[in-house]
Amino acid sequence: GSTGSRMVILRSDGVDTALSCGFSGPITTCDAGPTVQAIPGGSLITLRFVSTGTPDTSDALVSWSFVR
Repeated sequence: GSTGSRMVILRSDGVDTALSCGFSGPITTCDAGPTVQAIPGGSLITLRFVSTGTPDTSDALVSWSFVR
């Protein structure tokens, strides 16, 4: 079993935002809920994946929605 966790963090122009989602153990999904993050137009959006301990090996599928 897993002895670690993972965190996915939305980044704007190379800087972590407040929008993140974490999961550990047998949990394979997470929902950031009603978290809202303003992103300035023209920003480069990336994701940062952070693992701690020894999480189970798995693929990652990430999605989010944009509201204008």
